[in-house]
Amino acid sequence: MHEMVQLNRLLVLTIISLIFALSTTPAIVSGSPGYGSFQFSIRGWTVNGNLYNAVIQPNGNVTIQMAINGYVTTPIGNLPVNGSGIWQGIRNGASLSGTIQNVTGSVYACFIFWCGNTIYVGSGEWVGTLNGPSGVGTFSGTVTFTSSPFSQIPLNTPQPVEGTWNAQFELPITTS
Repeated sequence: MHEMVQLNRLLVLTIISLIFALSTTPAIVSGSPGYGSFQFSIRGWTVNGNLYNAVIQPNGNVTIQMAINGYVTTPIGNLPVNGSGIWQGIRNGASLSGTIQNVTGSVYACFIFWCGNTIYVGSGEWVGTLNGPSGVGTFSGTVTFTSSPFSQIPLNTPQPVEGTWNAQFELPITTS
């Protein structure tokens, strides 16, 4: 009976976590200016995310918001991951470059009958090229796990990440 109660609690916690993760990530409107996607690898695992509000200002400043709301496939299964951050940079002709800042998020994992969030922070740099409103490029940086209920997760040790990105930018309107 005690095991059934624990299983029911685990199921309820999982459902609540999924509802929270889905409700805290902004909707991405693809097909309109200012959106894109990215993909990176960490420790051999692949994570996908979305870019939105990708804007190039008339002065050349670039801002992009990022959101992760998906799964990372690991040896213990598919784990829900969510996060957010800000990309800032500059346009110089067809070249784009900048920094990735304020990255925060969590990975939700269960091991046997214990579940919990592993919290992470991150930062990095990005570069790319622009062809009309379309941008493509690469990025690199680090992700650091700051807390976890699991002793197997290396805490406070930056983990390198590398990835690719693409976006349809909202460009400044020029008038003649």
